[in-house]
Amino acid sequence: TAGKLVTDMSPDTYIEYLFESILGFAPTPQPTLKVSSKTFIHDDGHQQHSTLFIPPITEDQLSNYGVDVVTACRDENLEELRSLHEGGRSLSCCNRFGESL
Repeated sequence: TAGKLVTDMSPDTYIEYLFESILGFAPTPQPTLKVSSKTFIHDDGHQQHSTLFIPPITEDQLSNYGVDVVTACRDENLEELRSLHEGGRSLSCCNRFGESL
């Protein structure tokens, strides 16, 4: 409503409001599981390839995610993270829910 401040608004509604008022268009929200199966074409200047919007979790990502690497991140222990990486540990890892570092 013009001239009236709305303070009781869900975060989703607020984001939609910002898009409409600042950028001039209304986004169409999509459920994450619906979007995760779409492929997008990327042009890197040489060839085109497709990737999933949300790529599937690999066993390598799961096996590299552990208490030691999470603790080093939470503690902002760059020395430990470097040591883990130099020892062959991939820091491109996540848990079974897709939560990454």
